[in-house]
Amino acid sequence: MLSTCGGLIRAAPDSWDVLIRPFDAALLDEIRESDFGLRLLQVCFPLYDKAEILRRLERYEAGELVEPAPADWTTVGR
Repeated sequence: MLSTCGGLIRAAPDSWDVLIRPFDAALLDEIRESDFGLRLLQVCFPLYDKAEILRRLERYEAGELVEPAPADWTTVGR
């Protein structure tokens, strides 16, 4: 099954797509020399993940930081 995200095609229905695009700051100032940087990060994810992502962002904004934990790799590749 293929799904789309901003015109991109995803092969795995539960996967997240991450798109990183460089940006040239000289586009905003014609006199400036090109200055590329990675300033745009687009992440596309299944709609059913939205509630959990918003919950985590709200906790982060409230200052409730969570220490990183080991990843659960038991379902990867299955």
